[in-house]
Amino acid sequence: MALLKKNQRRARLDLRAATYENALLLMQVRAEIFANRTAFYSAASGVATRLTYSELAASVRKLSDYLIERDFEAGARLAILSESRPEWAVAFFAAVRSGMVVVPLDSKLSVAELLPIVKDAEPCLLFVSSRFVAAADALRARLSSIAEVVVLDAKEGGPYPLSSELEARSAREGVARSIDETALIVYTSGTTARPKGVMITFRNLGHQVMNLEQVMKLSSEDVLLSILPMNHLLELTCGFLGVLYSGGAICYSDTLFPHELARIMRERRVTGMICVPLFLRMLKSSIEKETGRLDETARAAFDIAFKAARLIPFRFARRLLFRRVHKQLGGRFRCFISGGAPLDPEVSEFFDRLGLPVYQGYGLTETSPVISVNTPRSHRFYSVGKPLSGVRVRISGDEGPGGEGEILTAGPHVMKGYYRRDDLTRQVIDEEGWFHTGDLGRLDEDGFLYITGRLKNLIVLGSGKKVSPEEVEAALSGSSLIKEVCVIGLIAREGSGRGSESVCAVVVPAEQVARRCASEEELFEEIKEEVNRLSLGLAPFKRPAKVIVSVDSLPKTPSLKIKRAEVMGLLARQVDGRASAASFISR
Repeated sequence: MALLKKNQRRARLDLRAATYENALLLMQVRAEIFANRTAFYSAASGVATRLTYSELAASVRKLSDYLIERDFEAGARLAILSESRPEWAVAFFAAVRSGMVVVPLDSKLSVAELLPIVKDAEPCLLFVSSRFVAAADALRARLSSIAEVVVLDAKEGGPYPLSSELEARSAREGVARSIDETALIVYTSGTTARPKGVMITFRNLGHQVMNLEQVMKLSSEDVLLSILPMNHLLELTCGFLGVLYSGGAICYSDTLFPHELARIMRERRVTGMICVPLFLRMLKSSIEKETGRLDETARAAFDIAFKAARLIPFRFARRLLFRRVHKQLGGRFRCFISGGAPLDPEVSEFFDRLGLPVYQGYGLTETSPVISVNTPRSHRFYSVGKPLSGVRVRISGDEGPGGEGEILTAGPHVMKGYYRRDDLTRQVIDEEGWFHTGDLGRLDEDGFLYITGRLKNLIVLGSGKKVSPEEVEAALSGSSLIKEVCVIGLIAREGSGRGSESVCAVVVPAEQVARRCASEEELFEEIKEEVNRLSLGLAPFKRPAKVIVSVDSLPKTPSLKIKRAEVMGLLARQVDGRASAASFISR
């Protein structure tokens, strides 16, 4: 054990330089130090698997030798369309070693939505899990750039080769990669019709990995439960590369049911997880339901302890108070890291009282992704923490602590730019290197960052998914039944989704539809059915969760553009009871 710890300390020093020089050295060093330790656990498709560091490194070398032998041009793209699984990691590191650029695709998108992304990226290779073979067929039939499709998991009778079966004729030397070379192209939601590919460099990844390892104090004893997709950059940097950097283990799960996740946490003795606010609200609701099933005495004891916990400053004491909850989560769980969407302070305080802190952070795909984060040593409710080391943040038009304005940031975390879109890059990164986030915020006198609003139209769901309202409007505006449409983010005021946005379509029906419908209910049902039909080509998370029918025209600018902010204001007044029921028919 002493020798292992000594080797870990030596490897950590070597690895900090290695991460900046070549991301693949992370695997080479870890394979030597933690050869027989588990890198991945997986329970995908109900089959439990385990992959050690040495097995991972061997699989990476075998696959990358094959890719190098194929002799693709430098910087060729390799796209991955799959749920999170150990084979995803093999494909990622094999691409790095062979000199290719990884394009992680969102597995929740439809083929119609994937098509413009894959067309823009022009990957020569598409790696898919067996679940997405049909999508691969459809993409390859339409795009000539895809030279080969490879299946990641073992399924018999498929038309494509398995990644585990690919083998070179001889061993090959890995391709050298420079620090400022593009490692990833991650496509992000935006307000333009053309997809935006964010180019993330090895410098970006190295900066994120080392910073997050330091602030979260990850070690080889950690086991992180992974529930976010790998195209989610926080999961990829912190929950994937960050854990492997520290020599820990990653446990993949294909369920989001809290009771099933709790079982996995107990079995694998999980120490932490990266999540989005929606999951935390689900878990909070689950814990409250379990508490409600207790007998009267036990429930009263929990309520007393929960109220008392607010006055107890020591987290270990809170853990003792709620040891039953901690036991249900495996007994080793330390914290949640939350990102992707605003976190309800009530949810954060709930878990903090239980001795399960939630460290909220802030960032964008374009900042690879973390700009700031709360940490065990520096934590403040309502804020998104302090900027990472080396990250500069300023508020546009700031006149001192507390001043509100657009958040600007600069440093080694800022992307290289948008793929093949220098015009868009110049719009968000100014001549001095400051990235304009489009978010509003303020910095307090201690350097904590607070998010106060958005300049952009993007709708941020509780799951962290981002939806462009213009994209949804374009899908709905082609109907002869719809005269006007405005898509907005509606903030829930109750239920498990309270405080988070959902996609809401405000629709003005065409006059002929309004005339032929005998009642408001009939009018609403016809419009709702049309919205649902037109939304089928969108990913499920982009489809309007709520439809509101307006019998009046929507407010517009002199150039006849709908005033989105005024529409939101009208809805807010309706909720508060200050708008006539005839103005908006809400369902």
